[in-house]
Amino acid sequence: MATSRISHGKLRWSVNPEIVKDVPDGAFSETQAVDKLTRALLAAAHARNDFQCAVFVRGAPDQRRRDVLKHALAGISSPVSTPHDYCYIHNFDTPDRPRLLVLEPGHGRALRDQIDKISRFIRDQLDGALQSRPVRNRLLALQERSESKMRQICASMEKQMKSHGLVLQREEVGQMVRLALHVQQTGRVISQDDLANLVAKGQIDLQEFEKIREVIRINQPRLTELTAQINRVWKHSQALGHRLLSAETRRLLADMVKPLLDRFEDPGVQMHIEAIIQDVVSKRIGLPTAHLADTELLYSVNPVLSAEPGVLPIVHERNPTPRNLFGTIDHSWVEGARSITSFRGIRIGSLVEASGGFLLLDAETLLENPESIVMLRNALASGCVEHSASLIHDSRSLVSLRPDPIPARCRLIVVGQDRHWQELQNRYPRVRQLFGPPIDIPESVPRTADGVKHVAGLIKRYAHQPDLPEISDQGLAAAIETAARIAGPGKISTSVEELAGLLRHAGVAAELAGESQISAERIHQAVRDNHPGQRPDEAYENTNLSGFPLQQQRPARIYAVTRIPDFTSHCGRLIRIEASVSGGAGCRFTFDGIDTDFERQAGPRLEVAIANTLHLTKALGLRAVFRCTGSKNALQRLRFPSSLVLAAGVALFSALSGVALRQDLALIADLGADGDLLGLPGLNESIEEAYRSARNKPSATDAGVVIASAQREALMLDPQ
Repeated sequence: MATSRISHGKLRWSVNPEIVKDVPDGAFSETQAVDKLTRALLAAAHARNDFQCAVFVRGAPDQRRRDVLKHALAGISSPVSTPHDYCYIHNFDTPDRPRLLVLEPGHGRALRDQIDKISRFIRDQLDGALQSRPVRNRLLALQERSESKMRQICASMEKQMKSHGLVLQREEVGQMVRLALHVQQTGRVISQDDLANLVAKGQIDLQEFEKIREVIRINQPRLTELTAQINRVWKHSQALGHRLLSAETRRLLADMVKPLLDRFEDPGVQMHIEAIIQDVVSKRIGLPTAHLADTELLYSVNPVLSAEPGVLPIVHERNPTPRNLFGTIDHSWVEGARSITSFRGIRIGSLVEASGGFLLLDAETLLENPESIVMLRNALASGCVEHSASLIHDSRSLVSLRPDPIPARCRLIVVGQDRHWQELQNRYPRVRQLFGPPIDIPESVPRTADGVKHVAGLIKRYAHQPDLPEISDQGLAAAIETAARIAGPGKISTSVEELAGLLRHAGVAAELAGESQISAERIHQAVRDNHPGQRPDEAYENTNLSGFPLQQQRPARIYAVTRIPDFTSHCGRLIRIEASVSGGAGCRFTFDGIDTDFERQAGPRLEVAIANTLHLTKALGLRAVFRCTGSKNALQRLRFPSSLVLAAGVALFSALSGVALRQDLALIADLGADGDLLGLPGLNESIEEAYRSARNKPSATDAGVVIASAQREALMLDPQ
């Protein structure tokens, strides 16, 4: 296996500060990503069906993704569809099915204001207007004509009854008129019941009382006939009066609504106005109205959406629950323990609010609301939103409304990372049909001069904040080098969010030191300070381990730096491996001090690698115990891949051959099944861990590490 020493100049890729000196502040050079996303948004906007009417923007959740999306949306000048105002009104024929009006932009609120004026007039001033002198005179004339006719009908009987001392009188009882015969005694008129009382008291002769009752009994059929004639005349008079008031009401309201009808030519508006007039005429003229709903509540308009002509709506729904996306039906007012639900309680959600534009959703929060995802798919497929019973705000409501469906004419933008895209595809295959191919915002750019300038512009835009010192050209170059370390070989990370903490850390250190600029050394120190490093609970139990590196050579013992997870980062941990070998039937490898799950995987893997390397045709007859010394916490958190397998193999061959191993070298590589060396994640952190351990022993000047040649380009070490 060929080996070579890597020169000092190739241990770290560096940036010449002269390249970034003239990069303009706040430069935005995401033209390619913006153009691609703009084309995808336009394609979704012009989709004629529910397929590919949504766009998934895939990238890191940082300022760069937001900037690309902002610039792409700025490139779309006109709304996706013709904007309209949406209004709900009362349905007089079917009250539980509020009607939807679709009006020109800006007409919804104007219609509401004008109808509210008409409603207030009906409630507060209509009765007064109907009491004007011309109307009163006409009503009085009708009443006098009916009185004259009723007197003519009763004249003959009144004359006949007068000779018997009886008087014919009319009485209004509810909606009817009743004729009754009363007795005239000593200049006053009394009822038959009062006359009976006088008889009981002895004030009236009984024979005279019986005579009067006989006269009344004989004339009762005629009295009944006259009563029917009088009622016909009276009802006809009442109908004429109501007809007069209705005609006058229609005339008054027609004069009031004429400007409104001239402005709003929509058939739905004209139908609503006519329904209002008909309701007033049939229920509020000459009748009690205390039990009826207030006119302003019943006749008004609920403008749930007011559009702006020529403006592209962009709505970012941060909490995509069903209620927030699709709206609610709240109660309009409360009476005691009851909540009264009407069309005025209908509230739209962000899906309708974004009509004519784009609805922006975060994939992570959307996936937390599975009900919203299914309802969203149905709404976009049908092109409308139906308010279901589940959206009624108050369970006490006595009315369950079913409003007309409201159009949902927006396009969907979902932003997230690759894991969100994969989860959406796996869990909701039908929803996946809404999307075209995801639009990627790369998290890195090539490690070229243009890439350097591009990232320099991104960092400068962030660094120019009031609470941060100015960053020097050397500091900017160091920040770009840190971005290259984050991205990996041949790339530079464009995720400014990952660099934000380092820039702020370096800025605070510069301010405390009285420096006016963030220097390269401040950037490097911030990287070191934010490195996971060795925590106090990971102190080595064996003090001999801290002696690395040693100049002497020893068989069957070697050092390795293995990677362990540390929250979102990775860090290296130095571990010493010592092998002891014995013969026996079969093959068994035991790792002393390591988590049993790791041991179950490491043993068979090492056996396969040795067998393939030595070209064995039968099973090994070998027993080996590998004693692992290091941080107990680190040994318990080992995960594959790990350089520990390679170190165990080298220690095993050393024990078998008796060849001594250098104690000033640490292995940082993985062992493949065919015996090849493989690269490991967290290479730079692992090398820096070996460096920190070696630095504790200044006399050892020849310490080093062994890495796989495939990882040469991944080297981006701390300048120290």
